[in-house]
Amino acid sequence: MYGQVAGVGGGGRSGPEGDVRGVVGRDEVRALLESPSPDATLVLVGGRCEVVPEPRAEGLVIAGRRDLESLLGDGPVDDRRLGELADRLDTVARDLGA
Repeated sequence: MYGQVAGVGGGGRSGPEGDVRGVVGRDEVRALLESPSPDATLVLVGGRCEVVPEPRAEGLVIAGRRDLESLLGDGPVDDRRLGELADRLDTVARDLGA
């Protein structure tokens, strides 16, 4: 099994009341984009998201780093854009059974 990159795992975003809204949050998206591996992949393993260094990882693939980079283009990545991506990827994770 692959380790987590940048100590990210567990996912989820906390709302104003501290309730967890999903398994993919800004931290997971940021970790995927900042991974030193160009083939890094965000996978769902046991209800948790993990960034792994290559797409042959265990678990259900949610997105690859290259996929996100193509969506983002060359513009700056701020918290708003990270949040939008996290919401989209959280929907993918839920569709996969999170």
